[in-house]
Amino acid sequence: MNRKNRDYVLQYFLVIIACVIVGFISRYFYRKESNDDFGGTIIFWGAAGFAFVIYLLIIVLLDEFLEKTNFVEWVRKKVVKENVFDSEELIDCNNLSKNEITEVSKAESQTKEKEIVESVPSKEPEISSEVKSKDGNESIKDLKEIRTQQQILLDKKKQDKLDIALEYTRKKFALYTNDEDLIILCEAVKIYSDQKDISNDVSVTTTELSNLDLYHFGWNIWNYFKVSNQDSIAKFLKSVFASLKDVEQGSIKSHLRDDDKKGIIKIEEITKEQE
Repeated sequence: MNRKNRDYVLQYFLVIIACVIVGFISRYFYRKESNDDFGGTIIFWGAAGFAFVIYLLIIVLLDEFLEKTNFVEWVRKKVVKENVFDSEELIDCNNLSKNEITEVSKAESQTKEKEIVESVPSKEPEISSEVKSKDGNESIKDLKEIRTQQQILLDKKKQDKLDIALEYTRKKFALYTNDEDLIILCEAVKIYSDQKDISNDVSVTTTELSNLDLYHFGWNIWNYFKVSNQDSIAKFLKSVFASLKDVEQGSIKSHLRDDDKKGIIKIEEITKEQE
């Protein structure tokens, strides 16, 4: 039960008690003149009900009177008006007439209003400048933080993508090359993902893998990163694998998808699930 409901309950509880008291008093005086219990009961309820009706009529009439006369609003305005002036500026009412008090009050009120109006424009530019400067600095700071966070997310996304490709490379070549060449191959994949040139000194040797397997590997890497055209992946394969050093780059490009279901390394999508 909220406070408003409690107030209503308490108000009507007190009214009912008052009505009951009126009923008891009426019944007491009736019984004093007569010994009729039934009549006393009727008098009790009648008096209590009559008192409650009188209370309701008073409430209704009082509400209508206050609403029509705006008495509450008048009292509120009067209190506000009386609190406008400071205690130091109160006028000695014993020495001034009613008209003089009114004139002095109006003059002081107009003077204060004029001072307030004149003081506001002079302070506004300074406050506005400080607020704008503060907001501008905060905006620049926020933009820097946003850029930093976005760059971190972008770098992480790029690294996660590279990690998947490197794990795929390790699994496909772990049984078909030595550890040193596998490390060189993974480094070459990283360089390719950054769209940089691979040194001609790189030479990875494989066993049991045919050129078709290497073509398929090249296609899968190119299709995964999609950072450049197929000429670049053909150049990558020719630069990295010893068995393709003597093969023309154009020939490598034209055979990337040959017999996609054959060989140890087949044409497939590189996904995280393959790790």
